[in-house]
Parts: sequence; C-alpha cells; structure tokens
Amino acid sequence: MNDALGTAPAVAPAVAAAPNVPHAPGPASVAGAFGSLVVVLLLIVALGWAARRLQQWRGARGGLLQVLGGASLGGKERVVVLRAGEAHFLIGVAPGGVSLLHRFDAAPELAPDAGAATPAEGAFAARLRELLGPRSAP
Repeated sequence: MNDALGTAPAVAPAVAAAPNVPHAPGPASVAGAFGSLVVVLLLIVALGWAARRLQQWRGARGGLLQVLGGASLGGKERVVVLRAGEAHFLIGVAPGGVSLLHRFDAAPELAPDAGAATPAEGAFAARLRELLGPRSAP
C-alpha cells in the first residue's frame, strides 16, 4: 500500500534470529554444581551426627522410658521389654499398633545374649565369621 506521498512503505529489515541452542556448561558452572552437592552432603552428615548426639544425650538423662531388649518376630513384628520408672513390661509392636503382652511383678532377668541371632541367622553368622577370619571376633 502507498502512503500519501505515493512512496512504498518502509519495510523493517529482517532480523536474523539466533538459533535457540543451549551452550555447554563451562568449568565454573560444573564447579558450582559440585560445590553445592558437597555442601548438601555435608549438611546431611552434620544433621545425622547431631540427631545421634541428641538421642544419646536424652538417653543419658535416664528418661522415663527405656528399652531393655527386644526380638524381631517377622518382617514388621517385634517384642520389646520396656522399663517405665520401676515397672517392666513386655509389649508387642506391629504395624497395626502396640499391645501389652505381660507386666512383670519384678525386674526380669535378661540373658547376656538377649540379642543373639536365631538358629537360621546363627548358621550364616558362623559361616561369615569363618570366612572373615579371626579379626571379626567381638
């Protein structure tokens, strides 16, 4: 279309669009990503350490509840001997809840090998000790 002077309309020069190609990351961005990863991993380790220290500190106070021993009965079921103040309880723990199995009149005598392996685990543990040699003796 012609304007009032009868000249051709001015056409804007075509701007060559740069192709949208992502550029390869440089050493600085790789170092920054690696540094961030190291910071996150150190933070995870520090929080884990702090959580363990807080649990030990809380247990050292002689809290009201103390787990004296326990045994696994399956994948998710356990029996646990608890001391609450001066009372001792045998409780069952399962995904569905916690049940009181027995209340002891006197403090129960726990065998020194209360955490011993079951016969099936015992055979495996003996074979593992045999393979590892004398350095694995407790």
